[in-house]
Amino acid sequence: MSNMNCRKFEITLVSANDLSNVRTFGRMKVYAEVSIGGEPNTVKRTPADMKGETNPNWKFKIEYTLGEKAVKQGDVDLTIKLYCKRSLLSDKYVGEVNMSLKELFKKRKSSERTTSIKVKRNDAVDPRGTLVISYNFGKRIGVPRPSKWERALVAGAKILVEGTIFLFLGADIEIPIFS
Repeated sequence: MSNMNCRKFEITLVSANDLSNVRTFGRMKVYAEVSIGGEPNTVKRTPADMKGETNPNWKFKIEYTLGEKAVKQGDVDLTIKLYCKRSLLSDKYVGEVNMSLKELFKKRKSSERTTSIKVKRNDAVDPRGTLVISYNFGKRIGVPRPSKWERALVAGAKILVEGTIFLFLGADIEIPIFS
């Protein structure tokens, strides 16, 4: 069994400043949702800041193990979406930042790096607000690659479970443990 070259990636969502107020009534309670390459199984979320409103403060650390290719290819993005938590209605989109992992890796230093990025809304022309993050790429590590049998077993189990759910419920549901 061979190893895959990977790196630890730590990102701390520090704070955001001067975000758009998307609430008509009530207080802004902003949280961030982080994902790698748009993959649903990579989504991680901060707790909502209950006090800062348009200037939330989290200082929340998230860790990933990334394949070396994802870090160096240039076509894999780190996406951070900001939402306002609401009690009765669905949470409201505030804005987002998208950054290439390759660009972040190029800008890294030997220690943690802090940077500010403009927050964009897909329905607004001008960015509104700034997100402050710090991040660090660890040294290259070898992670055991699953054998062909393990991958085949997981793929078969996924088809069996999701097919059974579809057959009995008529619902096309993706099971996250198999992603």
